[in-house]
Amino acid sequence: MFFLKNSKLKIFLFLSLLICIPAFGNPNPKYQRVMIFNGLGFAPMFFLGLYHEAIAQNKKPDLLIATCGGAITGSVINYTNDLEKQKEIILSQDFYDSFSNSIKPGEDSNIFKTILLIGRIIINLPFSKPELVNVYERNLIHVEDTLDYLPQRSFPFQKQTIPLLIVAGRVNFNKKEVGLNVDEWVNKNKMKPFSEVYISDEETLKTIQNLQVYSFISKLYPESNVDTEILFRNNIPIVTAMRASTSDAYLYNPTYFKDEYYLGGQINLYPIELAQILSEEVFVMHSRPFAPPIETNAIKKVYNYDPNLRLKYTDSLIRESDYWIDASDFSSELAQEEVSSWKVRVKMLSYEDYVSTSLKHYSQGKERFLEALKNKGSLTHVRNLQK
Repeated sequence: MFFLKNSKLKIFLFLSLLICIPAFGNPNPKYQRVMIFNGLGFAPMFFLGLYHEAIAQNKKPDLLIATCGGAITGSVINYTNDLEKQKEIILSQDFYDSFSNSIKPGEDSNIFKTILLIGRIIINLPFSKPELVNVYERNLIHVEDTLDYLPQRSFPFQKQTIPLLIVAGRVNFNKKEVGLNVDEWVNKNKMKPFSEVYISDEETLKTIQNLQVYSFISKLYPESNVDTEILFRNNIPIVTAMRASTSDAYLYNPTYFKDEYYLGGQINLYPIELAQILSEEVFVMHSRPFAPPIETNAIKKVYNYDPNLRLKYTDSLIRESDYWIDASDFSSELAQEEVSSWKVRVKMLSYEDYVSTSLKHYSQGKERFLEALKNKGSLTHVRNLQK
């Protein structure tokens, strides 16, 4: 929580709260309970443990909102209602192979290019003007646009299992415009360089569109590179939507689908305001703060707002009816970076170790859900809370 002495900061937070007053409750909520799967990287069984324990405790959500790595588990849950089938898919050899075989060295995986890329991220030259960053080619890892971890590659979002909303970001400028001055580009195009995108089935998107929501990131951080208008997409297969939401800038290449390029759910890792508008009760993950200088600067360079300030702000939004699930000390350990043949590569654990570690994650997810239930409306149980 905040301990404020700076009067300007107090004014900023007061205005921010005015902006987000609708997020503290809705007299006519569309859902009883929303669970947000946000962040954590590649940890599909941790999220599945949360979801299965929610069902066991009669707290099954009637809407899932997924960003970044959470979109993987969200897509599996949306694919089938069968709890054992969900576990079977994630622990299968096919699921493992789909991810491990799709990860290739990216444009900047050469160790010398990697060093230059890190330099671009952490160094701000004096008097330099903000420019449209090269999210198209400046990445360490290349991943295929569509993966085969579900039985059907083109499987659509389903309403009859549990509605799923995946959050991603769209790149609004083309490759030829990389390097242009941001302010000049914005003035010319009357929009910001990136837009939040909500991807789901048609009915779920209509429910949200009728509420006339906007990007809370854009409203809270007017100088950010995030546009106010939300884009809605109901024609993207669920596997492609997952891939889009996990496309972290500088780390992975953007996802291409029907003449549009998408980046990850990092554009808004904590869509808690939307969840609170939609429901009476929200379960949301409290992940660890982004590590300076590389992680924080990477998001600042792309979206031009501080992700750790955003995390601090979301701490203040919790209602008495909400639950923070502590994952602030969680580490996936299913994959790790290594340097081989002068290239930065991502190597997954062996399949056997992947299964055993994933089962530990599953148990940990169930335990953390139970912990959250005991701390309704509170942050006191969060292990690495920002001061």
